Amino acid sequence: MVGRDSTYRLGIDLGTTYTAAAVARGDGTQMVPLGIRTPEIPSVVAVMGDEVLVGDAAQRQAITNPESIAREFKRRIGDSTPLIIGGSPWSAESLTGRLLDHVLTQVKTIEGGPPGEIVVTHPANWREFKLDRLRQAMLLAGCENASLLPEPVAAAQFYAAEGRISAGQCVVVFDFGGGTFDAAVLQADADGFRVLGAPKGLEHFGGIDLDHAMLTHVIETAELDLDALPVTDSNRRAISRLRQDCRDAKEHLSSDAATVIPVMLPGRHTDVRVTRSEFERMIRRPLLDSIVVVEATITGAGLETPDIDAVLLVGGSSRIPIIAQLIGEHLARPVLSDAHPKHSVASGAAVGRVGKPVEPILPLAPPTATAPSTEPTTNTGTHDRPPETDPINTSRHEDHREESNRLPSFGPPPPGTQSATTPSEDGGSDEALERAIRSIATPKWRSLGVFLLPFLIQFVEFTRSYGWSEVPRLPS
Repeated sequence: MVGRDSTYRLGIDLGTTYTAAAVARGDGTQMVPLGIRTPEIPSVVAVMGDEVLVGDAAQRQAITNPESIAREFKRRIGDSTPLIIGGSPWSAESLTGRLLDHVLTQVKTIEGGPPGEIVVTHPANWREFKLDRLRQAMLLAGCENASLLPEPVAAAQFYAAEGRISAGQCVVVFDFGGGTFDAAVLQADADGFRVLGAPKGLEHFGGIDLDHAMLTHVIETAELDLDALPVTDSNRRAISRLRQDCRDAKEHLSSDAATVIPVMLPGRHTDVRVTRSEFERMIRRPLLDSIVVVEATITGAGLETPDIDAVLLVGGSSRIPIIAQLIGEHLARPVLSDAHPKHSVASGAAVGRVGKPVEPILPLAPPTATAPSTEPTTNTGTHDRPPETDPINTSRHEDHREESNRLPSFGPPPPGTQSATTPSEDGGSDEALERAIRSIATPKWRSLGVFLLPFLIQFVEFTRSYGWSEVPRLPS
């Protein structure tokens, strides 16, 4: 659309699994059609020799060229260990830069020129270490004048622009996306929103973890032994198809009472029927953990639950019916949702410019400048540690490739391996918070835990300054 007014604001929701963009002009805000069938695109990058593919084009390579695919790299921002993609080392920041550059190129083509302002969103509980690395990715994409905005604030701006939040009201944003969960308390005022207290979240809990829960259920129900399957292209395709069917089943159960997942593996053809109540039982415990986080966030803001006017549901995974049900049971506050929760963060980011300009922090190096590391992964910042070993998806902890690169392994970790949390450069990891939450989420400790959790978080961060990184586990 050459000649179209280019004085527009661009909001980019950089998600773990999907990325979306929205533009705002005087006549309103609208989503940018980045994808072939949907406005959002998969947060996937494929390295095919000298060619780098992004989004839908990269996703199409997942079956035929799994070794060349990178996904979920947002979770790895700040990790010094490179990802091996197509035989070459890439940092998570370089992959993120490629994704952002693709979005900017698409938007400029569609809108007929560059945006006047750019706002990129990020999880509310990211601290300066990870934000600095995100700024590096933004600079690689040419976003010199971009600003950063916490995802919950962007979502609240969207709801306010829709006239659903009034000045003076206090709201909780329940942001449940593909890879992370964030909670934040915000109060609306004449100038926008201000965050009350410190946002909290679960860095390694999102929709993809619910997909893994569904896949685990199918494997156990159908008595599958995936370790026994030879590593062949046909078996890779079968595993990838099964994973996709589990994702689809999760989404279907948001509207259907039951669904059927086909299992088409060598020597094993069957169907697994899953009801909504079965799926809710699988995910109820971790969802209760998220409710504990919300309650702790409210307490940390110096408020009580009755002080909250509404809970805003944000993120594609928030459409799961049991989430609104649990919020109603435990918080007893009105729940606001949108028909397209995947789009609210990008739309809210486009509403206005909030944040500080991007400035270079460290010298920028080309993505191949870092050789693959043979040493164990070392944490260098908040949330920079790779996810815990997962019986469904060990490939994320080996070469950190796309989840269907190889057949998953089931069983205990190799002898001599253990999970350890290393002190971070900017104040600690929310994985410590996650361990504390899981310790207090039982009914016996729930009330006491919600009261003590904000103090426990401050205590952990204080003790980390002296090199101690473990959190004492409360009895269950």
